[in-house]
Amino acid sequence: MDFEAWHIVLNMLDKSQSLPDDAMNAIFKPDFSKQDWLAYAKKESEQVQYVVPWLDLRTSELTTVRNKKTKAGLERRGFNHVIVNQLSTNPWKLKRSERW
Repeated sequence: MDFEAWHIVLNMLDKSQSLPDDAMNAIFKPDFSKQDWLAYAKKESEQVQYVVPWLDLRTSELTTVRNKKTKAGLERRGFNHVIVNQLSTNPWKLKRSERW
């Protein structure tokens, strides 16, 4: 799955619409072979994600988000057990054992 086009799916969640064919093709690239996906992942690893047919994340035991707005949005979509946990990106605020 090409993550760059994932915003199309997220924008359609609240609209109760099915994805148009061109959006499905942009996201899942049915013409890509396994070798094409592996080459793309090697070149742009942050843009490729693995998709499984039935993984309902709403049933997860815990979901951590960065802010209250995101938490409220996920809860509206049926997520339970959502907590807000803001992580520091400043290495000097981390404990010595957590620094990279």
